[in-house]
Amino acid sequence: MSISLPRLDDLNQKARYLEILSKASVLQSSVEACYLLGGDLSICQSGSNGIPKLTTYKTGIIKTYEVEKGGIVHIIPRAIYGLSEKDDYVLTPKSQKGNIEWHLSGGAKRKGIVH
Repeated sequence: MSISLPRLDDLNQKARYLEILSKASVLQSSVEACYLLGGDLSICQSGSNGIPKLTTYKTGIIKTYEVEKGGIVHIIPRAIYGLSEKDDYVLTPKSQKGNIEWHLSGGAKRKGIVH
């Protein structure tokens, strides 16, 4: 009998990615508040309507984060801990009968770091 264990590097990478998921949650909440107050996702972007401005960090796992026009959350990791800038995290909102549904995409999803 053999047991398949995930590689330690993969688990470490997923654990480190939690910082990105935490920041994404804050940005999602900002977009949802913008949408509730303004009624239109097209007005939701970094630096306006209560959404944090584009931010670039010099240290840590997050290199940049922003909310692009339409409320699209985009976070780019720094190339550390086995991650690269291509392992980005993208959440795209879609207004559905007054609610927001989120679609996950980006390199982290393609690579299997997040689901």
